[in-house]
Amino acid sequence: MAEEEIDITDRLEEAYRLRFPAQIMIYLIFLLLVAFALLLYSPKITVDYRREVLFLIFLFALTLPFPIIIKERNSLTYATANGLFFALLLPVVGFILLHLGESALNRPTIGLLVASVEIFAVETYQHMSPLQLRRDPTGYIISVILAVIFFASISVFLIELGWTWVVFLGSGLTLLFLYAILPEMPI
Repeated sequence: MAEEEIDITDRLEEAYRLRFPAQIMIYLIFLLLVAFALLLYSPKITVDYRREVLFLIFLFALTLPFPIIIKERNSLTYATANGLFFALLLPVVGFILLHLGESALNRPTIGLLVASVEIFAVETYQHMSPLQLRRDPTGYIISVILAVIFFASISVFLIELGWTWVVFLGSGLTLLFLYAILPEMPI
């Protein structure tokens, strides 16, 4: 029954969707506008690492609107979405590690950093490829493994406050994280 409903909504959506070349053209026009805006406003960014910040802004603009503008569902668009996801994730993690500073590299900070990067990575991946995690045992096992990693990293952060904080706040945050990433049917 649920699969039939998905097929019906896909067929209804196809009638109102632009053709694939038009979607690509809109996406390229959007990227040109973003590049122009970055060139126009780049002198106003006054941090020491301006090029890195501009590069990350362009990567966000390249990655996040892709599934919104490109609605064609085939293996090429899924592969492109996954490639854009990793093209965004790796520079963000590298930028954070390069500019974090050695004084901040202690155990609680690393735990919070791992939890934050995991949240960013999982939510961005679900945005880029919403049909990758399915409602089957494999999807649930992957979700539980990610939740265990999240609990371990948030526990490393909260252990400085005491075990009570780890048990109550860590468990509550982990349940919220698990609820947010559990595979669900597309709307």
